[in-house]
Amino acid sequence: DVVAGGLRANVLANGIAIDSRTGMLYVANSAPGLAAAIYRVATDVAAGTAARAEIWCRPPGCRPNGLKLIDGSLCYTGNGLSSSVLGRVPINADGSAGPSEVIEIAPLKVFDDFDAVGQGFVVAKLGDATGLQAGALRFVSHGGRTIGMLRHAGLRTPCAVAVTKADCALFAAGTVLIADKHEGRVLAFKPDEPWREWLRA
Repeated sequence: DVVAGGLRANVLANGIAIDSRTGMLYVANSAPGLAAAIYRVATDVAAGTAARAEIWCRPPGCRPNGLKLIDGSLCYTGNGLSSSVLGRVPINADGSAGPSEVIEIAPLKVFDDFDAVGQGFVVAKLGDATGLQAGALRFVSHGGRTIGMLRHAGLRTPCAVAVTKADCALFAAGTVLIADKHEGRVLAFKPDEPWREWLRA
């Protein structure tokens, strides 16, 4: 139990990311109120010693959700009262959080998980709780510009996304894998070649 005493009081643990260089585990707490924050946990503790979580960063105006470590920064998705955010927090040399930077703000949307690709990000946008309003994937450049959307009749509440970075036995590079919790299934989407090139670059 690596977070004993650190997250238990008010926790809705969501995204996680681990930095293999430093042994730090980052956890997104999507709970409402002041508990909403990105916590970090040092995993290189002595045997028999309980690791403790500490608040590392509170991204402004949102409850953090998905987390990814990219080029020395911790990128995140988060949801506020009236908008969703894709952002990044630089990790300083001493391990502390730098100033949070907003990559994209999407009014009246709900973001869940995301993945990073060479030229930007693929962000899962939820539909409504009933599954009647379709969800979508947003293709966002590093500069924060939405350059494309993926909509599909079977895509209702996408909650996790992963882009294959290399060819494998089942999928070609650039294939987008989507977990959709509306019907509890994983979808594989093979974009047209120009989009696959953008995704695998």
